[in-house]
Amino acid sequence: MTGDARNKPSKLMVTDFEGNILVQKNISPEFQGLFTDYENRVYIYNKRKYFRVLYNSFGLFLLPVDQRSPSKEQLQNIVSADQFRIIFTNQQYRLPYFKLFYYHPQDSALKDFYKVIDPVLDWQYYYEYYKLTNAEKAYASRIAYYYKGYDKHDIAAIMTGFADDWMYEPLYAPVFKTYTDIVLFDHYTHQVCIFSQDTLLIKKTPIAYHQDLKNWNRQIIHDPVFDQFYTTATKNGYLTIYGINIHNGRHYPVITLKHRYPENIKIYAGKVYYIYRPVESLQKKSLYFQNIPPVNFSKEETVDKN
Repeated sequence: MTGDARNKPSKLMVTDFEGNILVQKNISPEFQGLFTDYENRVYIYNKRKYFRVLYNSFGLFLLPVDQRSPSKEQLQNIVSADQFRIIFTNQQYRLPYFKLFYYHPQDSALKDFYKVIDPVLDWQYYYEYYKLTNAEKAYASRIAYYYKGYDKHDIAAIMTGFADDWMYEPLYAPVFKTYTDIVLFDHYTHQVCIFSQDTLLIKKTPIAYHQDLKNWNRQIIHDPVFDQFYTTATKNGYLTIYGINIHNGRHYPVITLKHRYPENIKIYAGKVYYIYRPVESLQKKSLYFQNIPPVNFSKEETVDKN
């Protein structure tokens, strides 16, 4: 999706893996971005609603999503879904914790099987209640009584604007579905948790890249074709991609992107795609890609460290 801040018409485009435009459509500048769901279906959204993006040789089409469907945030919290099970999180931007849930549609069985929590952020969040006056504390308790799933500390954090502070850093513990497993990167217990599709814990692997890498970008990227995971770090504007071995926790540099300050990094089928415009230039943003050298984890080294 392309556009600018001057309310000029934007364009929605589909390209092949070499960057050649296949189809495109003019769209309103009010659209803010794209996202994908657990089945890699593409959606476009604005402040009020979101649309399913459908495309074929005849063009691009925007299908309005039924208002009874899950919200954008709920849809993004679904990890996997089929007729036998739905795995999802209850993650919210404002909360210092979330849980992984398993839901069986046929018998309506619901259970949580893992909790992610940032202990430092949780303590700060909990303490917000005690900053209130006695009257405000009473008000927070009354409001919490009417909202199931929230307590007085949750309401107090909303009242104080805890998550609106410029220093606030929300949880980052992404969850992915691979061909066979569910993979959770818990950066607060410093481990990767691998679960079966039936939520049985298979393995916990210690990780340290988020502590070792200077200027780590709080970014985990999954290549769904090769089932490989990556993370990134930036130095002097140049972004380096590291492969992550989720079975032993090691990380290895595999490529540094040619252009400084790239945006919207995606990896698919061994290629990294990104948006780039020269700094302080009037040139339009363009889509670039580079091939990623394969990571040979059997030898615990990269084929090409660039």
